Amino acid sequence: MLVGLCTFLIAAGQISLKYGLDGRLVFILLGMLLIGIAAIMVTYAFKHGELSALHALFGLGFLWAALASVVFLGERLGLIQVAGILIIIAGVGLISHSGRRR
Repeated sequence: MLVGLCTFLIAAGQISLKYGLDGRLVFILLGMLLIGIAAIMVTYAFKHGELSALHALFGLGFLWAALASVVFLGERLGLIQVAGILIIIAGVGLISHSGRRR
């Protein structure tokens, strides 16, 4: 769950940075703060979990970034992008499930 929150914070930070590229310093600072908080949380998660299972969860970042770009930036996802995101979600699910079975 912690890594899932981290991926969300990273995606939110990236969207904020994208907004900041128009010269809005507050969005650049917010993006850096969110990504920094996520980095601290990831370090904690890596200390207490299995790297292989945790790292697979970072694939969810693609989902959050894609959803945020559609909602906040007005971007459109093509069929291949949607298929790729679904494959990533399936892969994350398989790796997470296999880590629990040991």
